[in-house]
Amino acid sequence: FQAEDGIRDVERSRGLGDVYKRQIPDKIDSIKINLNEDKILLVNLLKDANMISSISEGNRLISQGGIKIDSKKIENPKFEVFRGSEGIYQVGKRKFLKIIV
Repeated sequence: FQAEDGIRDVERSRGLGDVYKRQIPDKIDSIKINLNEDKILLVNLLKDANMISSISEGNRLISQGGIKIDSKKIENPKFEVFRGSEGIYQVGKRKFLKIIV
């Protein structure tokens, strides 16, 4: 929280400043996913990376605009990710992960 004089009360802050400002955090975990095929559906990739708990949750989040790749909103539930690509994936407001395919 911030007082009128501009001094921030660190003890009461939850440390989510970047999230509230809708910025990508400085430190993001990274994961490499190995594919057997040349491409994979986005919802399957997110499930493999443990960012979502089910395919239906992923489809619901896409329809609600809750999934982004490199800050670009994904609107197609059949969006495919190709081998050799990498990006910063965001699920909801607080889950960020750099995925290398």
